[in-house]
Amino acid sequence: MEKNVPRDAGQEKEGVMPKEITYSDEEMYFKKDGEEFDHRKAEQGSGETFYRRGVHIGWNKNLYVEVGVAEYEVGTESINESGMFTSLDREGINRLIRTLRTARDQAFGKDA
Repeated sequence: MEKNVPRDAGQEKEGVMPKEITYSDEEMYFKKDGEEFDHRKAEQGSGETFYRRGVHIGWNKNLYVEVGVAEYEVGTESINESGMFTSLDREGINRLIRTLRTARDQAFGKDA
């Protein structure tokens, strides 16, 4: 199940970039001794901190749209800024949308 997490979306404050993260519930994990483990392997009540990787989308009116993959802590939605990001212009965004639609349709079938 995929979710969108609003990250200050719609804020009109000067200098504040609206953000959203889209992720899948299936890909949650925790870290131990520098390794990543599936969240289902955590012991009950172990107090582990869980993480997800998600597609991060941010924008600034009339300037740019930033797309990337970032790690964030579940519960706080705090993004690890060492993810991989790129800025796209309008043409690049349109290409990305077409590519995502093609990928979705080929993977899951066309919407009714």
